[in-house]
Amino acid sequence: MTQGPAGQEPDALLHHLRTLTQQGAVVAAFQAAHEKFRQFHEDLLRLAPAAAVHDGNAFDELSEALDAYTVLFDEHHYAEDQYFFPALLSVEPGLAAVVERLVTQHEAVASRLTAVREQMHRDRTPGDTSERPQRLIAALTDLRDVVDAHLALEEAETIPALRTWTRWPL
Repeated sequence: MTQGPAGQEPDALLHHLRTLTQQGAVVAAFQAAHEKFRQFHEDLLRLAPAAAVHDGNAFDELSEALDAYTVLFDEHHYAEDQYFFPALLSVEPGLAAVVERLVTQHEAVASRLTAVREQMHRDRTPGDTSERPQRLIAALTDLRDVVDAHLALEEAETIPALRTWTRWPL
């Protein structure tokens, strides 16, 4: 197991990635996370119309789903930024421009996610509800579209290299 900084616990995430790679399951793990994002988008867009007009149950479900989405986003992108991209660049330096674009897209997704959360909470305040569903759906659709473009690029450009790994490079 890999040790973390002096005095800290071993790095469990890096150990997990190494194990998945040795078992030939790392690609499946990344793709499973990507499928979770896609499923969240369907769920969020399904819940948005009722949540935007103060249906308490739908709003609570949407809020919980958005919280879970945020956790997945934070964990997945942390793993990519801290472990996957450096490992990828160590064996495929020619992908530097792609990795730079993916990192920039992570920032764009984070911005869209913040916008969705802000829109959801703005729409929770009293007032005219006629435009709320459209605004929330537009914010969620924008998030989905940005994430879908990111996932497509990532899958097309990095998965082929990742498929060749029998051990984690770093």
